Amino acid sequence: MSCTSHQSAKYRGSECQKERICECCKHQISDSQNRKTMSCLDSQRPDSFSCSVRTTQPSQALASTPVKLEFHCKLRFPQDSQEKQEDNLDLSPIKESKVPIIWLLGKPGTGKETQAQNILSKFPEAIHISTGDLLRAEVRTGNTRGRNIEAIMKQGGLVPDDIVREVLYKKMLQELAKAKLFLIDGYPRDKDQADQFVKDTKEPAIILYLDAPDDVILARLVKRGLTSGRPDDKEDAIKKRLIKANENDGPILQAFKSHIAKINTNKSPEKVFPEVEAALLNILKAFLSL
Repeated sequence: MSCTSHQSAKYRGSECQKERICECCKHQISDSQNRKTMSCLDSQRPDSFSCSVRTTQPSQALASTPVKLEFHCKLRFPQDSQEKQEDNLDLSPIKESKVPIIWLLGKPGTGKETQAQNILSKFPEAIHISTGDLLRAEVRTGNTRGRNIEAIMKQGGLVPDDIVREVLYKKMLQELAKAKLFLIDGYPRDKDQADQFVKDTKEPAIILYLDAPDDVILARLVKRGLTSGRPDDKEDAIKKRLIKANENDGPILQAFKSHIAKINTNKSPEKVFPEVEAALLNILKAFLSL
């Protein structure tokens, strides 16, 4: 993937022969012909981030003082010719429908998949959409976007919002005709995404937020990683995901607190689901014939 860089520090004296290394990915950047593009991947902020680069061959005028340059970069995903953009999607059918939307949120390893299956058993009219499953399906296509998504997931990073929204909205539109209830698992991941989802479609009827202590989550996911084969189930990637989740979840919980049902999952799944079921029944009576 590419990031467009903008130099924000000036050289003094004669021009350097600029051979640089991106600090976030360690790729070399050759700028001897005044090029403005470098290849890098920052797993912490793949949609918008800053890269620090250093001069490895300074001119004589700068030899005594290492020069550090700051680059502000914006990732761009190359698109396969058949890949369409979310801007072309007509979302009015979702906006105008009376199908309630549930957000199933929580840090990784809090049992969202297990509770999603329990919800589907109790409410078979629900359409379950996992953004993680949709993205992994994109990876399996082997196309350009799928390869870029895989690279980010291996680093424990977050896939850019426009890509996630596109695959999510397409799936919702495909299932809308038969849907009586949407159960969206793992999205939105931050307040900006939540606000954009509401703007594009509509508010959720309820937000189920599954929670557990970070040390419990880490142990669960390391164990799962022994058999899952998922690139984001490696310990370093898990820790990065937890840091990001803790940063992102708070603003959602605050902004949508009237919609939140917070569920403690630091116990067996059988003891968790009665709380989930009670929260759903309380809200969905107005939407479904229960």
